[in-house]
Amino acid sequence: MTAHAPDSPGSFSEGYPRSELARLLARVTRPGRYTGGEFNVRHKPGARPRIVLSYPDVYEIGISNPGLQILYSVLNDDTPAAAERAYCPWPDMAGLMRAAGERLWTLESMEPVDGCDLWGFTLPHELTYTNVLEMLDLAGVPLRAAERGEEDPIVLGGGPAVADPWPLAPFFDAFFIGEVEHRLAAIVEALEAPGRSARLSALAEVPGVWMPGRTEGPVRRQVFTAFSSTPPVLRPVVPVLEAVHDRAVVEVMRGFHVAALVKEEGAE
Repeated sequence: MTAHAPDSPGSFSEGYPRSELARLLARVTRPGRYTGGEFNVRHKPGARPRIVLSYPDVYEIGISNPGLQILYSVLNDDTPAAAERAYCPWPDMAGLMRAAGERLWTLESMEPVDGCDLWGFTLPHELTYTNVLEMLDLAGVPLRAAERGEEDPIVLGGGPAVADPWPLAPFFDAFFIGEVEHRLAAIVEALEAPGRSARLSALAEVPGVWMPGRTEGPVRRQVFTAFSSTPPVLRPVVPVLEAVHDRAVVEVMRGFHVAALVKEEGAE
């Protein structure tokens, strides 16, 4: 595994834009949204399973999300998996991609997203739901879970908005309910099963995973409590263009330290 700064030797030895993509980049605003090459980016060529993490919004917003930084760091640094990233293209790039027949790619390897084993979406709020469908369509992944075949990635949703996963249930293979840090190793292990069907069956056994039409009964929301024994993200991915939250973020607490006046309906 390597983590190169953009100006270091070999920084683009993995994932340099293909010539077809380079032609698209020359025609869009802010091409840096799609090229990767940030500080502390991880490259794990040949590692399996291959997981793609997505925040379904434009790069400048997605790179600012600390939750995705945590998942990216833990998966790459503490498990055998290779975690890569993809964000929602701006409309100018989306139009060019469709016209050229180019599928959505990851920033680490510049390889199509649809070749991964698991595609995980952080769902912060309902306004990003249509972006999820846009990304699935740009990647060439069937929108509805029932239409996906053995060669398609497993699409997993998580984050605050899955407190009510039903609006997106037809489009996701599974949801993770709650905080996932302490279950990442189990998810990676489930993805080592041979074949998509076997992976789905193994994933269904992971605590916190709810699968529409497969899971019977309620799923207990997972709560991560090992903050005192877990190091923070020491090598966050640092963008080379200005982000919405253009600063370093260190998580010092999560949730409410006093009794909350408002809580999610049905939360335990």
